[in-house]
Amino acid sequence: MSEKRDLAIVGLLLGLLGGALILVGGLGMDLGHLSTLTLDYILARLVAVVLGVGILVGSVMIYRGSYSTGGMLNLILGIVALIVGAGALGAVLGLVSGVLGLLANETRR
Repeated sequence: MSEKRDLAIVGLLLGLLGGALILVGGLGMDLGHLSTLTLDYILARLVAVVLGVGILVGSVMIYRGSYSTGGMLNLILGIVALIVGAGALGAVLGLVSGVLGLLANETRR
């Protein structure tokens, strides 16, 4: 197995884990918020779900061979997730996945 595929597989695994963490955080329902369901609460959850699905898609793109596209997608979405606060651990894993995708693009073989 070449270095490019190794980096792509590690990027896929980290991106899947990060995207799943953000997605679960976005889909999780707090029972304490059910009585005070506001538009801000719904939008924050919707943004987290979109970011989680986006990181999952970027990770699959890294694995399928679009290293630079998937890496940039995960890098940008990881930064946005950190700024928005949609799950710190998932956002950092998305960032690392993006960096590994970009590194896989730069390897020779």
